[in-house]
Amino acid sequence: MNPTGSISYYMDDFTLLRSPEAEALRAMGTNAAGYLAKEIRLGDSLWSRAYSRVFTNLPSGLHSIAPKPPASRKEIRELAALALVCLGSNAAPAVPAVVDALRDCPRFFWFIWAEHLKRLPFQEADLEPLLAELLRRGDAAEAVDVICTLHLRSPSAARILAASLSQPDRPAKSRALGELADMEQHARLVLAALIGAIRTQGDQELRAKAAMVIERYGPAAGEAIPALIELLRDKDDELRYRAARALEAIGSQARAAAPALMQASNDSSVMVQRVAKRILESFAQ
Repeated sequence: MNPTGSISYYMDDFTLLRSPEAEALRAMGTNAAGYLAKEIRLGDSLWSRAYSRVFTNLPSGLHSIAPKPPASRKEIRELAALALVCLGSNAAPAVPAVVDALRDCPRFFWFIWAEHLKRLPFQEADLEPLLAELLRRGDAAEAVDVICTLHLRSPSAARILAASLSQPDRPAKSRALGELADMEQHARLVLAALIGAIRTQGDQELRAKAAMVIERYGPAAGEAIPALIELLRDKDDELRYRAARALEAIGSQARAAAPALMQASNDSSVMVQRVAKRILESFAQ
């Protein structure tokens, strides 16, 4: 607290970690984690929340007469999570409390808790129950947000991102594709969804983005060759170019695309021509 009684925030983790308060917390080790976890779990009581709603809805003239509702613990809980950053690996025992707070908080405050969790020594397994619950509640887009914000790389995370590509939520699909670009190790799990994405008509930008993800997977994306051959014949220049680049990345497995690449070597797009000719030359070597 500063002299005025308001909460003082550190501008960055570096300043926070070098503060005297941080040294004192680190000296407590995992004992501090237990205390902070308790503070995080202790939310506003049901009575407190109910009375706060009643007080808010009272006529303004009664606000000076009726008892004020108790102060919310929201800021205290967030500061407890921030203090956990000071503990380093000793903060691990408190991670489940932060995960629970992330699960239970209103959507408006979700990003704050996700940012706190991102700076703690969590294990991906800590997030599996949260992801499963979000899917049970029908909050697939929020599950995608969790995976993308925390950069989860588990097989279940890959499956959730892949499944989101067939959903109507375009922003979620775009975020999922951005995260899938770094999941080559799960190519086997997600290629079918990526192939479906490049074959889905109507959103050229997302189709191109899906082709770019396939390009990132390189030889691991051999299963996508038939769909890429189709894409190489699309009327959109950018999509044809992305198809050619993906085939080039796949390498020698893409020989089945040679006839389509011969046609593409005379494409109206010079960029498509160049890539197609490079691939054909590589086949001849």
